[in-house]
Amino acid sequence: MKRLIFTLIILSFAIQGTAKSFPAADIILINGKVLTMDLNKPETSSVVIVGDRIQYTGDREGALKFRSSHTRVIDL
Repeated sequence: MKRLIFTLIILSFAIQGTAKSFPAADIILINGKVLTMDLNKPETSSVVIVGDRIQYTGDREGALKFRSSHTRVIDL
């Protein structure tokens, strides 16, 4: 019985650790040419906006992880 409880506890931590949560975006801009002013990543193709902040810049696939049913997606 103790072994079963221990296994269930370990599994619950493993499941929680692998789940990633992304905030729901208000606007996602994809397929554009975005200059970031970051010397390490000077240009990108997508931007995610949550509220009044830029939450993410990167590729299309990464940006769409923030999509919800209320997100406005604009293909540039």
